[in-house]
Amino acid sequence: MKEPPGGAGSPWLVAGEGLPEDVRDLIVRHIDSISKLEILLLLGRHPDVSPEGVASELRMAPQPVRERLDELVKSRLAARDGDRYRLREQSLQPLVDRLADSYAKRRVSVVEFVISRPSDSLSTFSDAFKFRRKK
Repeated sequence: MKEPPGGAGSPWLVAGEGLPEDVRDLIVRHIDSISKLEILLLLGRHPDVSPEGVASELRMAPQPVRERLDELVKSRLAARDGDRYRLREQSLQPLVDRLADSYAKRRVSVVEFVISRPSDSLSTFSDAFKFRRKK
């Protein structure tokens, strides 16, 4: 097997390598699961969707889809109009398109970057084991 450029420990193997900086920033700030990534990409392709439509398209259960959509609304990437969802602002479309392009061309890099991102719940869990001094 051929060794990667720069050797096995090179930055070439770092998660997210080769992804545009704005795409990496979007993932770090807002994308904590592949399902959320897929839903955001769907919003980029279909500007007016229902949770049921998303669930059908992505073959997911409706409840987790609703939860991910509401998380995207909270993070100001999506907007809700009744029971319909869309990207919050048209100005997000080029960024979502770059994310879609990166996902199409470098799927493994994007997936590894999403799953290697530290999760808030993991930090909260680990914080529970920190020792604190009594005052």
